[in-house]
Amino acid sequence: HSGVRYFSFFSDAANFGGSMGLSMVVFSISALYYRNSWMKLYLLLVAAAACYGMLISGTRSALAVPFVGYSAFIMMSRNIKMIGAGVFLIIAAFIFLKFTTIGQGNSIIRRARSAFNTNDPSFQVRLANQAKLRELMADKPFGAGLGHGGGKAKTFAPNAALSQIPTDSWFVMVWVETGVVGILLHIGILLYILARGAYLVVFKLRNTQLRGFTAALTAGISGIVVMAYANEILGQIPTGAILYMSMGFIFLAPRFDRELARKEILDRAMSAQRPHARENYE
Repeated sequence: HSGVRYFSFFSDAANFGGSMGLSMVVFSISALYYRNSWMKLYLLLVAAAACYGMLISGTRSALAVPFVGYSAFIMMSRNIKMIGAGVFLIIAAFIFLKFTTIGQGNSIIRRARSAFNTNDPSFQVRLANQAKLRELMADKPFGAGLGHGGGKAKTFAPNAALSQIPTDSWFVMVWVETGVVGILLHIGILLYILARGAYLVVFKLRNTQLRGFTAALTAGISGIVVMAYANEILGQIPTGAILYMSMGFIFLAPRFDRELARKEILDRAMSAQRPHARENYE
């Protein structure tokens, strides 16, 4: 009824869908900041292919990546026309999936539409599991220990009560392993990284293209962070590794900005000297 789920050489469909959603957001936003038409077309084609990959993965939670990612980009954008168009498209997509039955016969659309159904059986099972974990974690402010959450728990603690309940979420897994203290620290770090990226894009960076790339990465990361509530995506290869390298790029962006500004000044100086040199030669 739900159709075939594809995941290429990735470990599972959720990992593949999240990675494709990340690629879709990053490449499509980056395309807006390229002047070269061929490069712009190339990035848009890659984004379209990534969108197709995300849809055929069958991972409903992957839809959070473009929805949240593009919303984050809109908030960072200072272009009124772009903000208006973006808000309209996001609302239109939400209304199409949430309040209509158009294309219900298509398995891809049907799966995507179920992501907005709070009565979905899979979602209800996850809520029930979280309620059970909440009872077991009541006296563990620092968690049960590393290796006691997620699918790996049956390997390290096969007889523990916590290992019998699937976490189905990166944040739930971190909570089980490190407790309330650990999950609050983890979420705080992620929010700081996103806030830092948004601050650099809106107030700090001067190079337009670099600002666009940084905005694309910040938007993509924000989408994956929200998706991590439903999947253990932040710890999977290659999506997790790509994400952490992207975070490094964001924090290095001010240095790149200074280097690009210095290069621009040198280029202008060289351009100004060439006419004088030609006149002296003549």
